[in-house]
Amino acid sequence: MAAKEQGAAGAIRPLVSTVIATTQEGYLDHSLERAKYRASEMPQGFTYDVIYQAYQRCSESDFEFGTECLHLALQYCGTNAKLLQGPPTLWKVTYKRDLAAAESIIKETLSGTACVITGGSAQAVTLADALQKAVGALDTELDVIPDLLGENARYLLKESNFIQVSVNGSSLSEVETLLRDLEAVNQAVLHPLVVIWMHLSTSDELSVRGRAVEPAAIMDLASAAKLQNILLYGIQLHQSKDAELWERSVLKVAEITSALIRERSPALVGQLLQA
Repeated sequence: MAAKEQGAAGAIRPLVSTVIATTQEGYLDHSLERAKYRASEMPQGFTYDVIYQAYQRCSESDFEFGTECLHLALQYCGTNAKLLQGPPTLWKVTYKRDLAAAESIIKETLSGTACVITGGSAQAVTLADALQKAVGALDTELDVIPDLLGENARYLLKESNFIQVSVNGSSLSEVETLLRDLEAVNQAVLHPLVVIWMHLSTSDELSVRGRAVEPAAIMDLASAAKLQNILLYGIQLHQSKDAELWERSVLKVAEITSALIRERSPALVGQLLQA
């Protein structure tokens, strides 16, 4: 918008390091007052006529050594670029190591929020509320909703991860529905989404033998979801009547959940983890 109004615009950031000039012998000549200067970053924008004329009029030396197109627009077209303050995470990717830093920042941004879908089950709501408190200490925010109908459908369009809680039954139908909804809005094309299927057993028995999910079932579902840039993980836990034991289980699940969302490990996709 600024480039459209002004003819040229660019993002800037405060200087982190002091800029100095050196002598030919490698000694300090002088330094610049850092507060008066800014680092020119990307993106930059121009109207076509401005940047075209600047390139047509600039010299071969400008092409060879000039790195600031905003200055070319000023020098050869008289267009004074509007400078906009960029966010702290904005910098130019120049070296290979910058890609690792960019990946880390993207993961941090995407791991900040998740949406817990309870299906309206009282046991699932109890687990979701407990998780909501536990993950707060792990810098992850959870929204708890019963389903993705009506106004709740807006979560499908947000940069959010999802936790589908299923109680007792071993069917994966609920998470299959969630995956279809996510594929329909195609939000994961921009960044990988994490979906965690959380199977809560409220049986008096610690084991749910005979009703446990076959590992192959969630693995097949995860393989298909991964083609849509959706990372599916599974967590299975038992709701103990022992309050202390239940609290420990919730804390463990919170740690696993935060780690899965934060790390997005390909090696654990399709795995059913026990908590």
